[in-house]
Amino acid sequence: MKTVMILGGDAPSARLTRAICSDAGRIICADSGLYACMAAGVTPHVLIGDMDSIERPALDKFLKDGGRTQYLPTHKDDTDGYAALRLALQNPMDELVILGAQGGRFDHELANCYLLVAAERAGVHARMENDEGKVYALGSPRVLQGKPGELLSLLPLGAAKVERSRGLAYPLNSLDLDIDYPIGMSNVFTEKEAYIEVTSGWILGIHLYDTSLGHV
Repeated sequence: MKTVMILGGDAPSARLTRAICSDAGRIICADSGLYACMAAGVTPHVLIGDMDSIERPALDKFLKDGGRTQYLPTHKDDTDGYAALRLALQNPMDELVILGAQGGRFDHELANCYLLVAAERAGVHARMENDEGKVYALGSPRVLQGKPGELLSLLPLGAAKVERSRGLAYPLNSLDLDIDYPIGMSNVFTEKEAYIEVTSGWILGIHLYDTSLGHV
């Protein structure tokens, strides 16, 4: 089953939101992610958060339409996104897509990348997605889908090792990566599939569709 989480960062297009949610078994909205749902005509199965970023009329409409909510205290250890992930993991799923996780405050965006690691450690393949691309947390061998010419940056979250790769312009063979050297920037898909065999540590795979962005 696919679960979709919609957070309160920059909203993806209504088209993308509808497409991602069309075959989802469960849709969980965190706080102001409700606005992205409303814009796309998508009804989440549950809205979770402290509701501090939602104007009262929008929340009242959601409740009037029979929406289910789970309120969180304003002062808490978990972010709304992590609380949404905890809720998502209570039900079986094999795929998690997180929308609205990027943009806005950089600390929020980075914290949302950690959600990917938490999901993967729980045995769920996860990704963040917007109209510009996707972000993955890679901690084991993985095949990523793309198009020749699209960019794939591979940035470690601490020490990590890639044993081998296929389908990339710059092969990664017995490569030790660490957080102080971004050698994995701006690799390029040469095939429709890229295989990255991560044997230790965690790597963020940042897939960008725009082939005109060039290299750093």
